[in-house]
Order: sequence, then C-alpha cells, then structure tokens
Amino acid sequence: TAEVFCILIFAFAHRYMGFFAVANAALCAVFLRICFLKTDGVYTGAAVHFLYNMTMTVFSLILVNN
Repeated sequence: TAEVFCILIFAFAHRYMGFFAVANAALCAVFLRICFLKTDGVYTGAAVHFLYNMTMTVFSLILVNN
C-alpha cells in the first residue's frame, strides 16, 4: 500500500494540468518507483524525471513551431 500511496501522491500533484497529465504522471511514477527500488536512491529517478521533462518540452516546442 505504501507504493500505491507514493504513486498517487505523485500523480495527483500534477492534477492542475488535467486528467491526462495525472494518468501520465501515474504511469511515470511506476517507472520512477522502480528506479528508486532498484538503485535505493533518488538520483536515478531524478535524472529520469529531468530527461523526460526536457524531452517533452522539446517535443512541445517542435509541435508548436510547426
């Protein structure tokens, strides 16, 4: 239950962006929790989170400019 609780907190922290962002964050949270459990640290998850956010930002900018 602790894993589900952490995932839900992360997902609902993105609720200001709408339902699809919450669903996306929930899916991403699963991967971030796996990173945390496998490495026993937050650095890998933080790096993955950063890279994902930067990738989505670049894709968003490309779509807006085209």
